[in-house]
Formats: sequence, structure tokens, C-alpha cells
Amino acid sequence: MKTETVILVAGNPNLYPLEYYNSETENYEGVIPGLLQDFAKEYGYHIEYVAAKGKDEREHLNKNLQVDLISGCTGEEEFLEGQEEYWLSGLGREKTLCPVRSW
Repeated sequence: MKTETVILVAGNPNLYPLEYYNSETENYEGVIPGLLQDFAKEYGYHIEYVAAKGKDEREHLNKNLQVDLISGCTGEEEFLEGQEEYWLSGLGREKTLCPVRSW
């Protein structure tokens, strides 16, 4: 049995409908989590959002190197300055999708 590589994600709980934390299901939902799950399924990864219980913990998780991917970025996050970024073009303008840490 092949072991899936886990990608730990720090999500944006307040970027509805692109990405948000649903307190009823206790999961991240929206367009970005759906895209990440589709990617994972096709390429043999497992996406795991780090539980933040609806708080935006992306800066803390990034600073402590606890996640592989930071999603739901708007380009206004000061804590991401100087990090490698990948761009997602959508809604007629470019937005930061996520910096990815290279180990």
C-alpha cells in the first residue's frame, strides 16, 4: 500500500466563499479546500488543515514552521513578505494563492 504524503495547510477562516472555517462541521470549506482536495486525490497527497478553531493562525503557524502551505492569502499579509509565492489568476485579477516552503 502506497503511503500518501501529507501536506499541512494553514487556512484563512474568513475568506468566504473562497475559504472559510465552518464551525458547525469544524472543517475548512469553500473553493480553495475543494481545489486542494482535487489536487491531492489526483496526485496521491493528503491535505490536512491545521485546526485553528476559526481563528486566523496563519502567521503563527508560518513563523513556527508548522505548515507546508498557507492558503487563502489576499496579498495583504505582512508576515509573508520575502517568501516565495505562487499566483492564482481569478476574478479578473491576480491574487496570491499560497507560499510554499521548500525543505
